Amino acid sequence: MTAYIVLNGFPPGSVPESAAVYLWAIRDSVAVWGVTMDVDGIDQIHGGGTYHAWQGPLWDPGILVDVVIGVRTSPVKVSYVLLRNVLIEQSA
Repeated sequence: MTAYIVLNGFPPGSVPESAAVYLWAIRDSVAVWGVTMDVDGIDQIHGGGTYHAWQGPLWDPGILVDVVIGVRTSPVKVSYVLLRNVLIEQSA
């Protein structure tokens, strides 16, 4: 599985270039893929950026998973987003 995310930094600068971005994909509450995302690019003007992760599990296309995204902006601050029922679109 491969994952791509785009973060919108609002207000601009709220997601620093040094931010660590994590992703957890949770299947049926028993299988979890946890990964630190790689940065593709940072939007210097609007903030945020694009991130990806590779080499995830080979889960069947068409299943739904819950996704948690964590953004560490300082040693003591991590913000989380929960996305429920995200569709796995294809498998390699």
